Amino acid sequence: LIATAGPSDVLSLACGMFMLGLGSGAQLCVQPVAELFPGNPSAFMASLSGAFQISGMVFLVLLSVGTRSGAFKWYAVAVFVLLLFSAWLLPREGSFVATREEEGPTVARFVVGCEEQLSPREVTERTEGKGNGTTKSGQLQSTEYAALLLWFSIAVTPAQFYVLSIGYQLEFRGDDEGTYMRIFLLIYALGFLVSPLFGMLADKFGMGVSHGLSASFLALALGFLALPYDWPIDLQIAGFIFYSVGRLSVWGMFFSNIGRRFGYENFGLLAGSGLLVSAVVSVLQYPLYTLAINGNLRSVNIGLVVALIATFPYAVWLRNIEIREKWSEIREKQTPVLGFGDDSILSAATGEL
Repeated sequence: LIATAGPSDVLSLACGMFMLGLGSGAQLCVQPVAELFPGNPSAFMASLSGAFQISGMVFLVLLSVGTRSGAFKWYAVAVFVLLLFSAWLLPREGSFVATREEEGPTVARFVVGCEEQLSPREVTERTEGKGNGTTKSGQLQSTEYAALLLWFSIAVTPAQFYVLSIGYQLEFRGDDEGTYMRIFLLIYALGFLVSPLFGMLADKFGMGVSHGLSASFLALALGFLALPYDWPIDLQIAGFIFYSVGRLSVWGMFFSNIGRRFGYENFGLLAGSGLLVSAVVSVLQYPLYTLAINGNLRSVNIGLVVALIATFPYAVWLRNIEIREKWSEIREKQTPVLGFGDDSILSAATGEL
C-alpha cells in the first residue's frame, strides 16, 4: 500500500502504516526464546533490542539507492521471502502450547516437617519474582507490574521527545548543514554493538541496577541538550552516545524484566499491555515539543531530566526486592530438599529412611 500510494492518498498511507506497525509486533513473538537461555536472559533480550534498533537503518539504505516506492517494494519482497522460509522451517506436527503436567517422578520438598510436592515443570520455573504469581489477572494487578509500567511510561516519553526534537535542537545550536544530525543517526544505529554488554550487566547485577542505569543514560542525553547554547556543539556527540545506549536499554530491560520476574506464559499479554500504556502516555511528547519550540526548549529538557531522576526510587526499590529474594534463595538451599519417587516419599514420611 505504501509503495503504490500517491503523496495525497491519505487512506492508503494510513492503512499501510497501521499494518506496518502491527508487523513490528513480531518482536514479541521472538523474545520468549530468551527462556532457552536461563543463565543470560537479559543479554539475549538486550541483543534483540539492539537488532530492532539497527533495523531502522534498513529504509535509510534502501532510500539512499532508490525511491520511496522502490524501497517499500523491495522490503515487501524481502518480508515475503522470510514468510516462506518461516513456513518451511516450522514443524508440520506438534503443539506450541506448554503443558504444566509432564511425566516424570514427583519431587518432594520437606520444610519444617511439611511436605510439598512439585511437578518437574514447577521445579524449573523462574527463581525471580515468585511473589508476582502465575495467573494473568494476578500478574496484571501486581504492584511490581504497576511500578514497571510507571517506570517504562516515564522513561519512554523523554526517549521519544529526544528523537522527535533532535533535528530542531541541533539546528537551533547551529547545525545548518545537518552534519551532526547525520552523526546522530550513525551513533544511534551503532548502539546495537553495546546491547549484549548491557544485558550481561543486567544478568550479573539485576534488574534494579539496569533500570537505574537506563534512566540515567537518557537523563544524561537530555542534560547535554539543556547545556547553554553558546557551548560547543561537539559536546552533543556524547549525548548521542548516552541516548543510543539509554534508548535500547529502556526497551530491552522492560522486556527482560517481564521475562525474568513474571515468566513467559503471559509474556505477550504483559508486554503488549505495557507497550499500549506507554504509547498512550508518550503522546505527551507532542505538546511538549510544541511547548519547546515556543521558547521553552531548555525548560522542557530540564523537566524531562527531572522526570527521569524521579524514577530512581523505583530502581532502588526493585534492587532491594532482588536482594531479599537472593537471601531467601540462599536460605532455601540450606534447607534439606529430598527428591525421590513415590515409594521413597512414603518411606521418608513414615520415618523409615
